[in-house]
Amino acid sequence: MGNVARLHSAVLTYARDFMINKGFTYCIPPYMIRSDVVTGVMSFEEMDAMMYKIEGEDLYLIGTSEHSMIGKFKDQILKKEDMPYTMTSYSPCFRKEKGAHGLEERRSI
Repeated sequence: MGNVARLHSAVLTYARDFMINKGFTYCIPPYMIRSDVVTGVMSFEEMDAMMYKIEGEDLYLIGTSEHSMIGKFKDQILKKEDMPYTMTSYSPCFRKEKGAHGLEERRSI
């Protein structure tokens, strides 16, 4: 809240502009994705352990912005001469943490 929220926003703006000035393309990713976007990069078990599923839909809340950025390239053959793709984004990360991952962070708060 207040000045801390303003500082958070300023740091994000600085980071975004820094990456854009380095030649990266900024994008705002979708916050929900279909399972077929992610299954090419992680198993169903990993996806189920990390991401929240929208009941009755083939939609998941993203665990990180990289997941939804993958969808931009789905079912495409990328040309070598177009590489590398330099993209940057920021998003909330809707993650559920099963097992030990994330427990230490919660305990120290």
